Amino acid sequence: MTTPHLPPEWAPHKAVWIGFPSHPDLWESLGAARAEVAAFARAVHAGGAGEQVLLVAADDEAAGAAALLVGDTAKVVVAPFGDIWLRDTGVIVDRAGIGHAFGFNGWGGKYEYDGDEDIGRRLAAKRHM
Repeated sequence: MTTPHLPPEWAPHKAVWIGFPSHPDLWESLGAARAEVAAFARAVHAGGAGEQVLLVAADDEAAGAAALLVGDTAKVVVAPFGDIWLRDTGVIVDRAGIGHAFGFNGWGGKYEYDGDEDIGRRLAAKRHM
């Protein structure tokens, strides 16, 4: 069995996962947070000159809001999660296109939100790109 080659964070990559604010109780202003994340997604996509954006929304309501804000600059994926910081909870896809998920413990139990413990595994199980 060969060890997968996981590229470092700074290496060029095919796409980026971005969590879309979906839980009103986690945000002082959900609308403002959504607008900021949508602006970030559009910047990363850069009108097609940047990267593919996979915007993860926790439910159908959030997915609808995301689609309205980003249009065709991102693919919206519905998958329940808590915190939008998918860099720690999400999936890393290697050069062969295989998704790898890692154990997540809510930053040592400090912040535990439903869905964060297995969002990486669930995203890795699907082919979104």
